[in-house]
Amino acid sequence: MNSNEIRSQQNDLDNFDVQGAVTRTLNTVLNNKLLIFGCMFVCVVLVWSYGKLFPPIYMAEVFVQAEDDEDLAREQFYGSWNTFRKSELSAEAELMTSTLVIKEVVEKLNLSYDDVYHTPLKQITYLWSESAIGNAYRKIKDWFFPPQISPYTLTPEELAFSKTLDGFKDGAALEPVPDSHVAYLVVRGPTQRVAEYANVMIDVFVDYRRNTYASEARTAYASLLKEVVRAEQERDVVMLEKFKFETKHGLAMGLSKDAGVMANLAELVVLIQEAEFKLTRLESTLLVISEQVENEPSAIPYPIRLEKLDTLSGMQRDLSSLRLVYTEGSPEVRNILKRIADVEASLSETPRMIKSGVSREGSDHHEQLRARERELKAEIPSTRAQLNSMNITRDKLAARVAVIPNLEREYLVHQRDQEMSLIKLRTLSEKLMQADVSRISALSAPPTLRVVEYASPPDKPYWPNNKLLYFAAVTFGFFGGIGLALLVETLNTRATRENLLLRTNLPIYAVVEVTHRSSGLRRLINKQGARRERTPMALEKLIDIDNVKPF
Repeated sequence: MNSNEIRSQQNDLDNFDVQGAVTRTLNTVLNNKLLIFGCMFVCVVLVWSYGKLFPPIYMAEVFVQAEDDEDLAREQFYGSWNTFRKSELSAEAELMTSTLVIKEVVEKLNLSYDDVYHTPLKQITYLWSESAIGNAYRKIKDWFFPPQISPYTLTPEELAFSKTLDGFKDGAALEPVPDSHVAYLVVRGPTQRVAEYANVMIDVFVDYRRNTYASEARTAYASLLKEVVRAEQERDVVMLEKFKFETKHGLAMGLSKDAGVMANLAELVVLIQEAEFKLTRLESTLLVISEQVENEPSAIPYPIRLEKLDTLSGMQRDLSSLRLVYTEGSPEVRNILKRIADVEASLSETPRMIKSGVSREGSDHHEQLRARERELKAEIPSTRAQLNSMNITRDKLAARVAVIPNLEREYLVHQRDQEMSLIKLRTLSEKLMQADVSRISALSAPPTLRVVEYASPPDKPYWPNNKLLYFAAVTFGFFGGIGLALLVETLNTRATRENLLLRTNLPIYAVVEVTHRSSGLRRLINKQGARRERTPMALEKLIDIDNVKPF
């Protein structure tokens, strides 16, 4: 087996020529040095243009700490007075970068659009808007398409201020540290004033939160004060209505007096019944005594007859009393009627006068009867007048008792309204006191976000890093130039030695000697001659290069 066959077998094992590819790449680099250096130059110019057109970015950080969510002692101390409020750290981040805070910072520091952070896209838009070409484009566009003017169209000053707010907001962010209650307020900007921006921003935010709580406390106090005054007026109206109702219906002591009225009415009814019984008894007794006075002779009566007459008079009085209590058919009435009948029967048998020759003009018993009759005649009108007075009083008390249920219902309504107005006034007064304390202490209440360390002015911008950018530009330009050179060589269709040797479908008619100076070309020819794709005509004329003699 000759050397060509050996080479052919070895080349069949690895069809990719690494050395040839490297050689070709080196040749491409050497042949396209200007293209590679041009790519590197362009990249460096782009980096230099970026540094000139885009402002540097400075960064400042304020270290802040939020309060723990489990601070029970603090919550208990401030809970009842509403002077301490806290939010989640994520919510604080949104509030800190809100438009209200940023607007106050921009106005306080008198910032313009050139003083705040710009994103690359916004910077390009800004450069376009400030360039002559951009201005000419806008003029032409406005000439062809005039803008619509409306009451809501922003003035140039308002538009510039809005862009400033938007740029400042893009460069400010609160970055919490994971699994902790601390965070960094990061502010970016084109100048070293970013530290001033950050410090003013955190102070403005703390003041804003404190003033917000103070404003809420003042608003709550003013609202509660109005409600307290209104509640006092309602209480006065209710109490005045209740006083008028009590005065009109005699309820100076409430319904306790009416309870006594009902008790007095019951007692008065009993007294009236007793007075009526007494009057009836007196009238019956007067009737009996009057009859006895008329029938009694002026002479001295017989003693036994006098005794029976007294007994009969007493029994008749008892009968009158019993008839007030019992009916005519009751055993008590029948019994006393029987006894009266017996006494009257015995009186008919008893002599009236003592049969003696003595005659007198009157007797003591007759005088007693007449005296008793006079007493009864005087007592009966008095009793009747007393009874009439008690009846009048009873009618009045009964009329009062009849309206007591309605009075009680109305009185309870007034009493309920008064109690409700007092409860409302007391509750509002307590809330007013709390709001007053909150109003006084809101400005001195500790904030939920505490500044641990203020920002310091940066000594240099953190971006761009010129060393890194220029190194990246050179590296990218170099390899980009190589890639571009390879692409150019690949797309090149000119007949060169390298391109012809890469063609596997061309026959070989002659071979020149390969010296040490063209050893690379010799290896290339050997590899190309070992491929199986050679045409038969080329294979038959292929000879050993080592045996070829120079011309």
